[in-house]
Amino acid sequence: SSSSSSSSRTAPAPLIAVFDVASGRRRKALAWPVGALGGGGGSGEQSVRVVSLAFSPDGRFLAALGSGPAHALAVWAWERAHLEAWSPVAPGVQAGGEGGGSGVLSLAFAPPPALAAAAAAASSSPSPDPPPFLLSVTGPAGTRLIRPDGAGGLRPAAGVLPARAGALGGSGGGGGGGGVTAAAWLADGALALGTAGGEVHLFRAGGGGGE
Repeated sequence: SSSSSSSSRTAPAPLIAVFDVASGRRRKALAWPVGALGGGGGSGEQSVRVVSLAFSPDGRFLAALGSGPAHALAVWAWERAHLEAWSPVAPGVQAGGEGGGSGVLSLAFAPPPALAAAAAAASSSPSPDPPPFLLSVTGPAGTRLIRPDGAGGLRPAAGVLPARAGALGGSGGGGGGGGVTAAAWLADGALALGTAGGEVHLFRAGGGGGE
């Protein structure tokens, strides 16, 4: 849910509230990062909407994706109301189409097997530590994976999924699938992408090809 407060020439700030379903009580209120206001438009007056929310599999983190054209991305350790990491522009995710509209379909945390693949892709150590979380941001052109950079920011997670997972053709592209319309992580760390053409592509973390 969201509410907003505003001052002169300042964009309204979303407020994300987490409720206990059984009691109906509000557990936490998470304020949108001030630096992420404005939606990337540069005027300081453009409102920001939260277009997607996701909890991590272990329940520790809550991620929120802002509206376009910038698609700011924030991740909280929500029980402590601590902003774990954020970026004013979601790394590796292109802004909306030519008209500036949002092309983002979904935001999701990857399961533990994909975290292990992300660690292996980012380190030459024989037993690298996995990142605390790995996010997927999916739009018509495919999926981008994002991980924390260790300094309060976010960066693309390269080498975790095959490049084709992030380039299925998009709207009007050459991928033949008619653009991605749905995405889902499987328990073994594979990512399934459905297209407007009725195809389902399965990509396995760690460099496996599409199926």
